[in-house]
Amino acid sequence: MAQAAAHCTAGDYRDAADLLHRVLRHDPMHAAAATQLADIEIERGQCGNAVARLLGVLRGKPRFAPALGALARACLATDLLDDALVHAREACALAPADPGYRLQVARVLLRQGALEAARSAVVPLLETGDGSAEFAGSAHGLLAEILEADGDPAALGHFQAAARLLPGDAAHRMSLGIALLRAGRFAEGWNEYAWRHLTPHLRRQALALPDDLRWNGQALRGRTIVLTDEQGIGDAIQFFRYVPMVAARAPARLIHVAFPALAPLFRMAAPVAEVLDALPFGTDLHYHSTTMGLAQVFNTQLATIPGSVPYLLPDPGRVDDWARRLAGDARPRIGLAWSGNPAHQNDRQRSIPAELLLRLTGLPGSFVSLQRDVRPADSEALRACAALRGIGTELTDFAETAAAIANLDLVISVDTAVAHLAGAMGKPVWVLLPRVADWRWLEHRADSPWYPTARLFRAASDGWGPVVARVAAALRGFVA
Repeated sequence: MAQAAAHCTAGDYRDAADLLHRVLRHDPMHAAAATQLADIEIERGQCGNAVARLLGVLRGKPRFAPALGALARACLATDLLDDALVHAREACALAPADPGYRLQVARVLLRQGALEAARSAVVPLLETGDGSAEFAGSAHGLLAEILEADGDPAALGHFQAAARLLPGDAAHRMSLGIALLRAGRFAEGWNEYAWRHLTPHLRRQALALPDDLRWNGQALRGRTIVLTDEQGIGDAIQFFRYVPMVAARAPARLIHVAFPALAPLFRMAAPVAEVLDALPFGTDLHYHSTTMGLAQVFNTQLATIPGSVPYLLPDPGRVDDWARRLAGDARPRIGLAWSGNPAHQNDRQRSIPAELLLRLTGLPGSFVSLQRDVRPADSEALRACAALRGIGTELTDFAETAAAIANLDLVISVDTAVAHLAGAMGKPVWVLLPRVADWRWLEHRADSPWYPTARLFRAASDGWGPVVARVAAALRGFVA
């Protein structure tokens, strides 16, 4: 058990899991071993396995607080927030002297949007706690997240405190990087944000390429470099602008491993690269980088963002095809998108009900839905909106979406891949942002140095309704 705990601390989950399985073969009812193994499964994204294992533990030991705490984490990871709160509070009641469970309650409250309750739970723990740097760092990090969600600038100081107390904790260092980038402090921000590569979530997503071959700006002439996309489709589109800058370093071979839905579009835009949707086995390479990592390699500052658009161009044949399909209405054509990937950790804040954005269709204009995936909750609003033309099912990949957007006069979207695509094409795009937006949109700005044709509409504490009303007022002037 001690050896397994040491492996977990070092991030070596495979050896830790092997040791824990050995313990369980010797003693199948060992609750602590089963709970620690479930914790590893949660870190690996195997929450279904973890929940089944923990329920088995609790059948034998219904008052085992560590299992209840782990069950709360599994529920939190799968967005079962009410269940997570129940289990976290049960763990607190069983082990009131352990402040870690109180932190867990606060974390669930944060996810539920109960910011004042979450803050009230954390602040006293910073004064009492358990005296360890690990606990204090975790408490500062959680308070920073709560303050950030409330738009409080004091969040940055707590992110810094968490990173100072736990300098080797990749999640805290990444969070500090995000806060610095949002504040426009790119010189510090990129360095801290680079810790994301060591977080379990991104390590699971990344290709298994050697860390010692990560490109840091070395000479590329005569060399092979592999670029990969990371995180989401919008990220890949935003940082694709750096691919030609790598090509200008004259590598012998430039391979760009793109998300399959983007590969056809990227092939059109980057003939200098071999755009693939998977890296062939045995590829001989000298260096690799993620496209997002190139911002740090090229020392990008606010004043040096490569913001020239368009840098993504659609296929002319597909553009002509969409011109024929959308013909017959002389009014300005306006594309709408109201929700992004439901699996995104911030989806609850950045996506909006379709009904809100569809209010715009009462204004003059020809409205087109760019929403490829429609959620069940939005179906009724769409059926009732005769003024909206739905083409989402025809958008088979982003090359098709780009060709459709090329035939529009304006795109209005929440913070999702459609907004990035329109911006990368140099198309006028209005982006609806939550009160605390993603770092790339910076703070207190109505424009974006990443996308010169973008106009940003930021929500305040009064929700999305007033944002849509401001968009409607602007749209009246646009179509006049």
